[in-house]
Amino acid sequence: MGNHNKTVSVALKAVAKRFFLPGGGVYTAVDDITFDPESFRGADPAVYLEGTRNTLPTFSSDGVMEEQGPKAVLEVLSLSLEEVKNADIDLTKTYTNEFVE
Repeated sequence: MGNHNKTVSVALKAVAKRFFLPGGGVYTAVDDITFDPESFRGADPAVYLEGTRNTLPTFSSDGVMEEQGPKAVLEVLSLSLEEVKNADIDLTKTYTNEFVE
């Protein structure tokens, strides 16, 4: 992450506080969507809540992304973002488990 190690570390800790329970568990429901800013949630809180619940299985209990994780994320983003679909993205330079291992 180069010069951004501290920023990445802080961001990861924020994600961990949001989704991971003490002792290694992962939240099974996200009912307190007020944690996220309204501009991030969009106009329909129910849609945001459903989407958030549907993403929970993608998180590991310890924050480590499995080896195939970055490729799966790229494939999903390529479906909806033309700039991602057309980009030559080196996944080895976009994610590391360095901050959670």
